[in-house]
Amino acid sequence: MKVNYRLKRLIFEVVDNQMALPETAFVKDKYEELLPKYGAKRAKEMIGAVLLREIYDMEVGNRYYDKIRYERLISELE
Repeated sequence: MKVNYRLKRLIFEVVDNQMALPETAFVKDKYEELLPKYGAKRAKEMIGAVLLREIYDMEVGNRYYDKIRYERLISELE
């Protein structure tokens, strides 16, 4: 599979922004939890995968952002 590095960079930027915001502190909490086990890059990739899934599901399902759902999906990362 070919990697879209531009998209990956943008998703990492969104994850970084979410970790800096108090409204999405759960993202930083989960990142810090994943960090010792997976390292910085993989932890961001895992969170980014959840973010992409949420964006995709919003688009396909023609629905708005659901913070509770997103937080639940992030919390399920191990």
